[in-house]
Amino acid sequence: MKFGAGIGILSLLLTTGIMLWLFAGPMGSGGASYGKMLAEKNREAREDVQQFSGKDIDGRRLSETLTLVASPERGSMRGVLVSEIEPNAIAATHFGLVKGDVIRQIGPNDVGGFIITSVDAASDFLDEAFAKSQSIVVDRDGQELTLPTGPAPAGRPALPGGVDGLLGNP
Repeated sequence: MKFGAGIGILSLLLTTGIMLWLFAGPMGSGGASYGKMLAEKNREAREDVQQFSGKDIDGRRLSETLTLVASPERGSMRGVLVSEIEPNAIAATHFGLVKGDVIRQIGPNDVGGFIITSVDAASDFLDEAFAKSQSIVVDRDGQELTLPTGPAPAGRPALPGGVDGLLGNP
């Protein structure tokens, strides 16, 4: 009977030691790198969830980080001008927008077309484009650009179709 209890205690101690090594790691080995990997995956997951919600780390919508005005100011709107933008906010870091850009298209919709008929609608569609990883087309100094350019920000792959693509919905 004593032999069985000794094996049980030894097994428990060995399991506890392995768990401590995995999660804490002695002197920066083993578990420390595992802990770093877990922290990095946690950060990436938080960024993805924030993007899916259409909000930044502070809980603000993308449209709250910039000011848009109709372009042209008179007549029928053919775009929205970025008149003010917070330089380190998601409108600038995700899409690469700068003050003076004129947004002509958001996702598949033309600004000033049948669907995006106002500055408020453009703001809402811009939030949705961020959440769904859609692109926008801007006029910058007379040159048409599709943003964001290149791979998704922070080295994360963009999810085709945003949340719908993640869930397997067409």
